Amino acid sequence: MLIGICDDEISVLGAMRKMVEDYCKKNSVKAEIRLFASGAELVAGAKDLDLLFLDIEMPGLDGIAAGKLLRKENPHCKIVMATCRDDRMRDAFQLEACRFLSKPFDEAQFAEVMESFERSMTGCEKIELWEMRQPVSVRQREIVYVQTFDSYTEFIVGNRLMRSEKSLSALEEELDPKLFFRVNKKYIVNFSYIDSYEKGVLTIRKKVLTVSRRKKKEFERRYREFDLYFR
Repeated sequence: MLIGICDDEISVLGAMRKMVEDYCKKNSVKAEIRLFASGAELVAGAKDLDLLFLDIEMPGLDGIAAGKLLRKENPHCKIVMATCRDDRMRDAFQLEACRFLSKPFDEAQFAEVMESFERSMTGCEKIELWEMRQPVSVRQREIVYVQTFDSYTEFIVGNRLMRSEKSLSALEEELDPKLFFRVNKKYIVNFSYIDSYEKGVLTIRKKVLTVSRRKKKEFERRYREFDLYFR
C-alpha cells in the first residue's frame, strides 16, 4: 500500500513517518511511505495514494483545498485529517475524511486508525493485463467490470479497454472478493462502480446487467457489506 503524510512541519513529518514504520513493522504490513511538505507538493504527487494523513493548517494551499484537488484525481484515497483546531473539522467533512487525528498525536489512536484502514482496504493489489498488445499492470480497484468471450476476457479499466487470457473462474480467485462479484456467466463487476441496483438488475457505466437468480441473494448480501464496510 502507498501511505502519504502531508504536513508543513518537518518534525511532524518525521514523527508521523516513524509511527507508520513502527506500526507496519509490528503488524507485518508492506507499505511505501511518501512525505509532502506542502499542499502543492501533495497535489503534484499523490494520485496513487491509498491512505493520506493530511494536516489542515498549512500556508498557501491548506489541507482542505489540497484535499479537494486530490479527491478529483484520486477518489479512492482514504484521508485522515490531522489538526489541533476542532473548529476546522467541519470543513474536513467536505472531503469525506474517514477519520480525524488531534495534535499532538496519540499512539493508541493512531494504531486504531491504521487498523481500521487495513480492514477497509480493497483492490490495492495489481493485476497483469494487455493493452494494444503491450503488458500493463493495473490496480484491481481501477477495473470497472470484466466480460468473458470465447478465448479471452475483456476489462474496462477507467476509460480504457484491456484484455487477458484468464477465464472468469480464474479471475474470481485472483480479484479481491470484497470488491468484485461474478453476477452471471459472462460478467464480474466492481461494486464501487455500480450506479443502481434493483430486483436483480444493475447498471454500471450505462450497461444493464442481470444478476443470475441463483446468485441474487449472495450478491445482495455482499453488496450491502461493501456499502457498510468498504466504500
